[in-house]
Amino acid sequence: MRTINIKEAREQFKALVDAVIAGEDIIICRRNKPVAKLIRLTEKPVFPDRSEFRSRIKQAKTPSSVVVRALREERE
Repeated sequence: MRTINIKEAREQFKALVDAVIAGEDIIICRRNKPVAKLIRLTEKPVFPDRSEFRSRIKQAKTPSSVVVRALREERE
C-alpha cells in the first residue's frame, strides 16, 4: 500500500487512478496523517452463498408466535 501526500496526489492523479485500477490501494496524507484511501470499486458486491449455512440451522419445533405469547403471559 503506497502512501502519498496531497500535493503529490494532485500532480500524479492520473497515475494514481491507473495504479488503483491495477489493484493497488493508496493512502493520501495531509501533514503526515492519513485522510483518505483510494481503492478500486467492485462492480457489484459479492456475497457468499448462504445455502450451506441455512441448512445447518435447526428448525424450531414451536412457532415463535407461541413462544412470544407464553413469555408475555409469564410477565403478567
